[in-house]
Amino acid sequence: MTNQVVLQDRFCRKWALFIASFVVSVVAPAWAKKAPKGDLFEGKTLLNLTLKYDISRLQAEKENLRENGLAGEVHVDSRVIPVKVMPRGAGSFHCKQPQLKIDFSDSNTLGSSFEGFGKLKLFTTGICLENITNSISDQQILSNYLIYKLQEQIFPMSYKTRLLSISYEDASGKIRPYRQLAFFMEPEKAIEKRLKIKRIEGWQQIDAFVKDRLQMLDKNSEELMHSFQLYIGNLDYGIPGVYSYILQNAYPIEKNMHIYENKEGVVFPLAYDFDFSRFIFFPSAQGYCNFAFPFFRIGKKSSANCDISALVPLYTSDLQEFRTKEAFIKYYPQLKAALGRWQESEKDLLAKLGPEYLANLNQFSKAMDEVVANTKF
Repeated sequence: MTNQVVLQDRFCRKWALFIASFVVSVVAPAWAKKAPKGDLFEGKTLLNLTLKYDISRLQAEKENLRENGLAGEVHVDSRVIPVKVMPRGAGSFHCKQPQLKIDFSDSNTLGSSFEGFGKLKLFTTGICLENITNSISDQQILSNYLIYKLQEQIFPMSYKTRLLSISYEDASGKIRPYRQLAFFMEPEKAIEKRLKIKRIEGWQQIDAFVKDRLQMLDKNSEELMHSFQLYIGNLDYGIPGVYSYILQNAYPIEKNMHIYENKEGVVFPLAYDFDFSRFIFFPSAQGYCNFAFPFFRIGKKSSANCDISALVPLYTSDLQEFRTKEAFIKYYPQLKAALGRWQESEKDLLAKLGPEYLANLNQFSKAMDEVVANTKF
């Protein structure tokens, strides 16, 4: 072989490798790409950090700052990481202080827990929060976070979360420093890479296409998801085209739910946002028991106490109106076992919600046992 041929052969091989690597980088599925290097969602302990930005300006200009946000700083582990602080969540824009998204994309996060994560949504509660330190709000945020941990016990594929204690500092000096609990939820791209799954787009279309896609949904996953939502008393969700417990009919859009597909072609729902669940902490001074919220709330009142005598009729009514009650009975042992594991693994954090919450949780479990045992079809 001549030198010229050898050179041509080497050139062709290099060019072919270049083309192949380019094609893989462009069309490869989410799970073929590298996952973020940061260990943010591997940590189990409370992460303390300081978030400094112009709080007053963001509040005043939140509508204009949706896309680009404001410059800010995250102080964590003796490091100062420059970030962008962005308002998010259409439902929170009526509040003086909207929910936030922290953009680490252009930051020097090398070697930190945030390396490779980009934009992270900051979760608190589903109600407006004042810019103050408030122990009641912290308990509500903590109970919200703990529902995600319960979901992990039930579904092998779930969003990971990380509990935070954030000290907020206003760069303008107009608002006093304050501290609140919050948590980050694993972003979509990160869970795709970690679990080797991909989100299916297009479920929002209201046409025959949706009906065809519904045939792809894994029935067991769908039934277990509905059963989990009934268990925690959350009706604020919807799978497009699937019976929804928000409007009592087929819901046309995704509502706190994304649809994913794994490498084997199994399609399943993945839920988030549980801040209307009966598992959310509410102080007894408000005059009712959070575990006594009726699942089908329209036209119904919640009970003022968490005694089994009050809970059993309520849960019985819920179950009788539940469209797939046979599935709930089938999955109840799995849900109950998960609750036991969750109570053990999260006992220290659950204790922070107080003895009354723990006592009511125990009454909830006993009442559910009685309802399931006496359910007739």
